[in-house]
Amino acid sequence: MLSSGQLAAQSSAVRIGLVSGESQREVSALFLPFTRYLETGIPGNRFEIVRMASIEELIRAAEQGRIEFAFCSASAMVELNVRLGARPVATQLQPSPDGNGAGRGSPLAGGAVFVRKSRTDIRALRDVKGKRVLALSPLAVGGWLAPLHEMRHVGLDEKKDFASLQFLFSYQGIAEQVCAGKVDVGVLSGPALGRVHDSCPDGFRVLPGPSGVATVGGYPVSTRPYPETALAAMANVDPDLASRLVVALLTIAPDSEIARAVNSAGFSIPQSYAPVQQLMEDLRVPPFESYGSLTLTQEMALRVREISGVLATFALILFAAWLRAHRLYRDLKTSESVRHRVFERSHIAQGVVDPEGWTFVDCNPAAVQLYGWSSRDELKGKSIAVVSTPAQADGTPSTVLAATQMARAGTAKEMIFDWRHQRPDGTVWDGEIHVIGFRSNGKLLVQFTLQDVTASRALERRVQLLARALHSAKECITIGSAEGRIVYVNEAFVTTYGYSEAELLGQSVLTVVSPRNSAETTGGILPGTLAGGWRGELWTRTKSGRDILVDLTTAIVYDENKRVVATIGSARDITEYRILQEQYSQSQKMEGIGRLAGGIAHDFNNLLTVINGYCALILQKMQVTVQARGLAGRSEGAGRPARCEWTACLR
Repeated sequence: MLSSGQLAAQSSAVRIGLVSGESQREVSALFLPFTRYLETGIPGNRFEIVRMASIEELIRAAEQGRIEFAFCSASAMVELNVRLGARPVATQLQPSPDGNGAGRGSPLAGGAVFVRKSRTDIRALRDVKGKRVLALSPLAVGGWLAPLHEMRHVGLDEKKDFASLQFLFSYQGIAEQVCAGKVDVGVLSGPALGRVHDSCPDGFRVLPGPSGVATVGGYPVSTRPYPETALAAMANVDPDLASRLVVALLTIAPDSEIARAVNSAGFSIPQSYAPVQQLMEDLRVPPFESYGSLTLTQEMALRVREISGVLATFALILFAAWLRAHRLYRDLKTSESVRHRVFERSHIAQGVVDPEGWTFVDCNPAAVQLYGWSSRDELKGKSIAVVSTPAQADGTPSTVLAATQMARAGTAKEMIFDWRHQRPDGTVWDGEIHVIGFRSNGKLLVQFTLQDVTASRALERRVQLLARALHSAKECITIGSAEGRIVYVNEAFVTTYGYSEAELLGQSVLTVVSPRNSAETTGGILPGTLAGGWRGELWTRTKSGRDILVDLTTAIVYDENKRVVATIGSARDITEYRILQEQYSQSQKMEGIGRLAGGIAHDFNNLLTVINGYCALILQKMQVTVQARGLAGRSEGAGRPARCEWTACLR
């Protein structure tokens, strides 16, 4: 028989890339509960966390096929998608500020531009002008890109308006320098600032953005929200493996050791990263750095020609102006070409709609394939009704709801919503749409990105239904790992035994078993369960020390390879039932004794009646001596009180 170590060696390795400042050994140790959980939930695979020193190294590892999945920031998720066709399979949830409460994590975060509370001279983003700024990373969405977008919105230019601009990949380091006054302004994501907020006695204050100070996931921020860290699957990953990984991630308990190992409150279905892509395009950061920009060489060449034109004749000046216009036009065409290639080759379905008639202006091949049509020309000019069901999930007619959504999109505000679609063959599917309004040649249009979330929404509904069913069951239900550790208890179990869910998770499934049971009974439960199931009565003990007799049924859960992956137990309290049963049994015994005594008395009275009758006949009919008559009379007299006494017993 193979040992667990030998089995792990034979399993295929699934490598998950992660950017971290710790060593490989430290990262492996920190993520050990997480990788063990995945190996338990997805048997036959050995999961490894591969430490990367930077986002650039992570992208190189993905390009070289050295990783199958990756924990990546929102900006890295967009770059991996555009360059390599990677896709998000889950979005990490940031823990709430108080650190408590299942399901209270947020898949969104924003950027926080912050100063010491005592800095009364810095009250808004425009006050950052002329100050020393320290941010997390040039490619961090919350730690720089999102705040930079808002700073540009209020007229700041990072290249000339700051006294200095530096980057430091350390939450604590940024907080310490702001607190010590070595820099004036720090930039971190809201959750990151929340982790180091108490490190400064003076405290920090978040500067309001153009729309004021917002709250995202319980943290104050200066920007709009953007999706959090993604777990991305590379383009060549087996879809079945990715689906099983999604199921495992979505069932991680928010306050469990597994969630804490990845410094999160669990995972949600993947968010749309289209807002992040739009942000990166607006800021022209890689891989969108060439959108509409001129190279340094081109700028120098243009300036040389302009200087030459000033020193030359008017004709040369006109020629230089023409050359400059020609270069600008060429660069514009190049920029449009790059954007067009991204649009055409993106694995994300994208398109443009005219809100006046709800008609398609254009869509990329990914959208055509997702809609189930044969070509984009068939969709151009058609109403979005041709790809929609007559009514949406809430029963609202699609035409009515589309008018509302298009009107809202026409205000140039970004929106994300679900939409029920229908392909030409009648297939109905759910899509998550991200839309934003923009103007082209003075006309308002709506750009959208789209992804099929039918499977994830169905899975989400199924998981929620199963969770509600288990939660609402009246029996006490536990789910344990193959090693006999509790991974789930329902509400009835918590109510009955008085423990909190956090106190029970990770404990032995025999935690509540009372010592009142025999060693043979207690010791046989787990082996009996693993052998196919166990059924019997068992004494259990609550947290307060009260013993409860339960009717316990256990079973085992197999994976597709018929290997045991979990155990499940269902217990019903029969304490009162057993007491009533014993009382009933005792009353049955007393009733039986009464019936026996009555039968004996009845039979004895019958005998006495016969004896007394014969004594009376003797006295009446026989000629006997005085002495014999006296004896017969005394016999009859003795029988009468005895019979009365037994009659009284009957009464």
